[in-house]
Amino acid sequence: MKRVGTNRFINNIITPNDPCVATGDCLSPDEILYLSSGQEPELYYSQNMYNDVREAKGRYYLKIIGVSEFNGAYESEENIIAQAKNVGATLVICEIVYTDTETNQGIFFLPDFQTSRHSGSIYSGLDSAIYSGTSTTYGTQAVPYINSTRLYNQSATFLVEVTRRPMFGALLADLTLEQRKTLGSNKGVLVDVVLHHSPAFNADIFPDDIIVQFNNREIIDMNHFWRLLDAKPSSQTKILLKVYREGVYKNILVDTDKRKLSKYLSTSSDYDIEGNYKGKQK
Repeated sequence: MKRVGTNRFINNIITPNDPCVATGDCLSPDEILYLSSGQEPELYYSQNMYNDVREAKGRYYLKIIGVSEFNGAYESEENIIAQAKNVGATLVICEIVYTDTETNQGIFFLPDFQTSRHSGSIYSGLDSAIYSGTSTTYGTQAVPYINSTRLYNQSATFLVEVTRRPMFGALLADLTLEQRKTLGSNKGVLVDVVLHHSPAFNADIFPDDIIVQFNNREIIDMNHFWRLLDAKPSSQTKILLKVYREGVYKNILVDTDKRKLSKYLSTSSDYDIEGNYKGKQK
């Protein structure tokens, strides 16, 4: 549906703070792949924005450069694409959900006029005359109207891919109160996103896992985990993690020596059938 007027995906956009990637280090400009000249952004429609954004992050679309949300009449794809180009996003995930129909009614007052024709004869003694003519009456006419507009909750998340390939390969978060109650402890860290082909991915760590130990040391929170990872000797390439998953504790060995350095840009097509990296250093 084409609409004429303001692009509300532009007017309602919110730019979040620059995120830091899974190593805890913030991105540098040369690690962000903004939309290039002549490139068209990819547009996907979602039925679950949270899950689909999390999946996109797992494929290294780690930087969200804008979020737009509003309720109103259906906006066109042209406006979504225009805003993606405006902010330099290479991927847009949209969710559009019908909410209700807005009905407006009122009265239009339209010009109204009526023209009458007149003719006849006039007699005066032996003389007579024939006449004809018109007369116009001006006024207004009231015309009632009803206008119905379908309304939708519309949201769009604008993302770009990054070239950073972190040592561990997961986005983490501190535990919520409910998660701490389920775990029976205030200590631990939640795995929010696992980056494809990262050491965490290859070690079969999954989103929603809770990491409770790092090399037999209890983890307090997310910042504590990153401090332990940063303090690890470079010669020590393997990390032993204790993970809580669906009521069961598991010990998982992560080999950080297999990580893809930030100078590599890789996607699933850059790996052979055995999972070995086929790319070349940029």
